[in-house]
Amino acid sequence: MATVSNVLSKKVYVLPETVEKVERAVRELKYVPNFTARSLSLGHAYQIGIAVSECTNPYHMEVFEAISDYSLKRGFMVTLFSMNSRFNNAMNFLTERQFDAFINFSNQEFAEDVVELLIRKKTILVNFPQTGLSFSFDYYDAMQEVMEKVCELGHAKVGYVSTMDSLRFAVDRRGMAFYDHRARLGFGENDDYIVFNDDYSSPSEAVGYRKTKELFARKNDITAIFVTNDLAAIGAIRALKDMGLRVPEDVSVIGCDGLSLGEYCDPRLTTLWFDKTEHGKIIASHVIDKILSGSTEYDPPLMVKGKVLYRNSLAARTKKS
Repeated sequence: MATVSNVLSKKVYVLPETVEKVERAVRELKYVPNFTARSLSLGHAYQIGIAVSECTNPYHMEVFEAISDYSLKRGFMVTLFSMNSRFNNAMNFLTERQFDAFINFSNQEFAEDVVELLIRKKTILVNFPQTGLSFSFDYYDAMQEVMEKVCELGHAKVGYVSTMDSLRFAVDRRGMAFYDHRARLGFGENDDYIVFNDDYSSPSEAVGYRKTKELFARKNDITAIFVTNDLAAIGAIRALKDMGLRVPEDVSVIGCDGLSLGEYCDPRLTTLWFDKTEHGKIIASHVIDKILSGSTEYDPPLMVKGKVLYRNSLAARTKKS
């Protein structure tokens, strides 16, 4: 039994002729390993959960795919939770089952009793304010850079379409940069140039479309807008076109996430980005190492710096007739 286990797990060297015998027997018997039994014997569930706000956003899927691909190579299964419309069902599933780690990419707040239950189950928590590992991205410097570029291109009436509420926006690194530098760059400090979103059940593109129309109904002198993510930015571009405005001739648009989709929309979207595939691999590697080592010590937060990807949705301000 030990020899068969060593061959199947590939963690211990076994003579090639023995490996061949075992693999032949596996084929002939159509043997499938019992994942549950393996988990019980080794003391790990070999399960990682990931919570996202919207499964339709390619940003989340790019990171999820990278985590899943790496995890599978190391024998871990990954379960994705959509936390918006099915929040209660997802919570029931999460609390009833055993996960070695749970990674939070969502905007939802988890109840204290749920977090406490996960801690009692010795689940490694990632991106929870209460405890655990932290993997995030920092767009502050990139946001400052592109704001300075917007100023250099002659824009002074600059708006922000946020897919977040005002409290989350204020602690988000993009929001912080916007607040910190808008006056210095001549954008003013009038909060009427910012629209917030409290409806987390709507997809980002719908929020971007609706909130852009709301913003321009309030302030129609805007010549450049920042948008929280690329899907919302694509929705914003559609809203501007429906209002008879051209992008970037009348209004420049800057998104965030670096989705490949932004390369193919019209115009091509200027955006903030980082390597999401590499980021996902790093997260998975750290989490799985922590699971297998049994360590209760947590590393310092890992922050990935964002960059600016300039495309032609950002251009110099033109005089309106």
